[in-house]
Amino acid sequence: YCHLPLVVGEDGRRLAKRHGDTRIDHYLSGGVAPERIVGLIAWWSGVKDADDAPPRAMSSTEFAERFDVSRVPREKVVFRAEDDRWLLSKA
Repeated sequence: YCHLPLVVGEDGRRLAKRHGDTRIDHYLSGGVAPERIVGLIAWWSGVKDADDAPPRAMSSTEFAERFDVSRVPREKVVFRAEDDRWLLSKA
């Protein structure tokens, strides 16, 4: 087993209502494709095409194939406003 990093808001505190609705089902019910959610989680987990590459939509199968636990960051992951905008964008 391994420990996964805590996802926090830009204020460094764990995600909570003060950060708005960040639940996965909120995004799904708002029409966000599951592949975008998986893509963001993959990006947070170190699954990137390049170190500076932004997140991209990704299937769960591709995520499972590319996931490497040694690339998961040890520090907290910050859910940024741009992550929310990326999820909600249609690109």
